[in-house]
Amino acid sequence: MHTKRYKSKGDINYITFKNFSEVIEGNDNDSFIERQTMDYFKPDSMAGFAEALQTNPKTIKLPYKLDLTFKTAGKFIDCDTFLKDEQVLEFLELVLKPKNFWSKVDLSVLSIAQVEFIVGKFHEVAAEIKEEHEWIYNPPMFASGNSEITQGTEERQDFANHYGGYIEMTYLIAGGDVSKFDEITNWSLDKYLFLGGYCLRKRTVENLK
Repeated sequence: MHTKRYKSKGDINYITFKNFSEVIEGNDNDSFIERQTMDYFKPDSMAGFAEALQTNPKTIKLPYKLDLTFKTAGKFIDCDTFLKDEQVLEFLELVLKPKNFWSKVDLSVLSIAQVEFIVGKFHEVAAEIKEEHEWIYNPPMFASGNSEITQGTEERQDFANHYGGYIEMTYLIAGGDVSKFDEITNWSLDKYLFLGGYCLRKRTVENLK
């Protein structure tokens, strides 16, 4: 059997590792994990492969253009939501562009190191955006006269967790008219977040006792 030497995360294919991780998830049997590691990666050394998983390459080059400009709110919302939901491949399809117009993006060539680099760059950009709109992403806590947990509070929390904050914010901006969602998410990101923050804050202060 042909084996391979791994030096860093730059040598480990991301999609292969993702598929491998899904297979071994929840299974702590060392023999099973070792067999799967051999099947998926064929390392010349299990210890070397484990060390490579913890090692970043000295340099990272991307085979594609990384587009983290958000001309519309919708692209940022999708990127942020995909990563929150751990849908990394869907996120990558949004932010990677071919270097030449006649070529295509092939996610299967990406290494773990490249994907971590791309995700990290998005988080850097997103952190700056979110810092400018702190009231949306880190709103102040207000004292409540009733701390009792009821079925209503649990259902509202489940609803918010299921649909996410962006849908609720878009709903408020649209004044409850869901037919306007596409129009609103095509706004510039600054306009969307400014008006979204206004609507969220207005609702909060109006509901304060």
